[in-house]
Amino acid sequence: MDTKADKKLEQNHFEYLLEQQVEYSKQLKQENDQMREILKLIWETDALAQWAWEKGDDDESIADILRETMKKIK
Repeated sequence: MDTKADKKLEQNHFEYLLEQQVEYSKQLKQENDQMREILKLIWETDALAQWAWEKGDDDESIADILRETMKKIK
């Protein structure tokens, strides 16, 4: 039979487990937010890289301009 002490112990254990779940959920949300930020930076970097290679109105890409500038510096 469950005594009052057993029930209290069980309730305390349940509350402890619930607190652990809340903390774990907070940690997962923080990690999720960090991963989202990393993926956003990767996406933006990839978009900039593609943009740098695209030809503009004057048929030169940023990469072409940089390449020509580096040749002039050498």
